[in-house]
Amino acid sequence: MSTPTPIGLFTTFTGPSSRDGILAIVDAVRAGRAGDVAIAFVAVNRVAGESADTDASVAELAARFPEVEIVRTSAVRHAPAQRKAARAAEAAGDPGPLQAWRDDYYAAHRDRLPPTALDFLLGDMWIWGPRACAERRGVNLHPALPWGPLGKMWFDVIWDLIAARATESGAMLHRVIVEVDEGPVVSYCRFGIATPELAPLWDALP
Repeated sequence: MSTPTPIGLFTTFTGPSSRDGILAIVDAVRAGRAGDVAIAFVAVNRVAGESADTDASVAELAARFPEVEIVRTSAVRHAPAQRKAARAAEAAGDPGPLQAWRDDYYAAHRDRLPPTALDFLLGDMWIWGPRACAERRGVNLHPALPWGPLGKMWFDVIWDLIAARATESGAMLHRVIVEVDEGPVVSYCRFGIATPELAPLWDALP
């Protein structure tokens, strides 16, 4: 019997969408519906007490799938003064300090992450730095088409589509590189949003 291919899941577990997505993937893998793969870990970049929503999602994951290793770290609590100064430097045009902070945060917990063949970023609100991109093979789920809004949170993507009166949207999987949402596209899907079913919502906009 062949050894299943190990994959990692990275998330912030900000709410129901990321929770349901992670739970669906873990369930599919355990039931054998996702091919010959195994979940090596689920990495959550919030620790207990940071967010009630995140804690509830972690608790549900642990209750339903106790065999899954959950690795919790705190991005927001890691060297906050350094991160604040780095964000100011980035706003002034120097991305180097922020990339260094991302590398430092990754280095602080990298040894807790088992090796994998592929990692999936699903509702992960924190950007990988150069070292994580070099050492791991990650793909990110982004809620837009390859030619749609990039480098933004999902809610900003939605508002951009509304402001542009877009007629379609989609989602893509792309390789994770230092430049946010600019890695090679692995796959994408597209769907219409100017449909009769959504017309009342469009009409209700100011």
